[in-house]
Amino acid sequence: MRERSDAMVRLAVVGFGRLARNYYAPALRAIPGAEICAIADSLAASRDAAHAAFPAARIYADYRELLAHEQIDALVVASPPSTHLGVWNEAARRGIPVLMEKPFVLGGELERAASSAEARALLMPNFNRRLWPDYRAMRQLCIGGSLGAIESAHFALRIDLRPWCSVTRHRLSAGEGGALFDLGSSQLDLIEYVLGAEIASLEAASAKVEPSGEGVVLSVLLGNGVPVRCEIGYSTRNRESVAIVGARASVVLANPNTALHVTPRGSGKFPLMRFLRDSIVFGNRAVFRGRSMLRYTIRASLAEFVDAVAAGRPFSPGFDDAAHNCACLEAAQRSVAERRPIEIKPPANHADVREAST
Repeated sequence: MRERSDAMVRLAVVGFGRLARNYYAPALRAIPGAEICAIADSLAASRDAAHAAFPAARIYADYRELLAHEQIDALVVASPPSTHLGVWNEAARRGIPVLMEKPFVLGGELERAASSAEARALLMPNFNRRLWPDYRAMRQLCIGGSLGAIESAHFALRIDLRPWCSVTRHRLSAGEGGALFDLGSSQLDLIEYVLGAEIASLEAASAKVEPSGEGVVLSVLLGNGVPVRCEIGYSTRNRESVAIVGARASVVLANPNTALHVTPRGSGKFPLMRFLRDSIVFGNRAVFRGRSMLRYTIRASLAEFVDAVAAGRPFSPGFDDAAHNCACLEAAQRSVAERRPIEIKPPANHADVREAST
């Protein structure tokens, strides 16, 4: 990784669709020490939007041209998944650190991704949900023993794609990984992070998502024997939730922008109090949009990336986490096709998620 000789980190961005325009751009403008010097996107409308957002940045139609002509310290990649392998290999060849939007690469591509010791030090996958305070609090409840022995867990992530198709419709295009790679990448990492254990095996099946849409149901078994059910899919309404049952207590996050609820085993339920707490928290984050889960965690992830580049310190999460996540996604892809559970063999260098600091 390059050492910095001055305070500014010169960044380039590949991909300027809705995610970059609405989330990355305002976050990057707010990070001290980050200078956006170049942006690449193959769509003319996105290049126009990039110029409007960052008038001083040089705009390119091709990331290869950008990398060939720009002297940059790091690269932020928010382009469609089908481009990730090419962007990563070219950036790694040039020794440029990369913050890569998930998934890292698509099924069957991992073995073609640059993975030398030097390249492995250059990647930070954007597993931004690790930085959400409520998910961190859930992790501490699980690994700290407050819930007792974990008995089961349920994760769900469904998104309404219609707003995300306002710039491009690549999420609906063949060859982009579908809901499994788009949403499963986030959820499989979150399962391991929150519960503090690696996935030992998983079984996946295509399923209808209510009220209408397509999705995948994942039946995950962690290395410590805990079963986890995970539902992902594209729908006509958003839903993200986590519920974990322990021997002493349960914890529920019905929406990442509401309140975290811990209920001791055998105690009564208080739906009115939960509703009031959720309403207050949700209302606060609706008014102060920068405090919402997605905006907060994207800003925090970008800030961590910039700080790590400036300090020359290792990325966490890093390449091994991204590679392991891809191995899990490929196993899920196989499971759908073969209709059976698939065992996961973690890479030899994969950092133990139980010891991860983020």
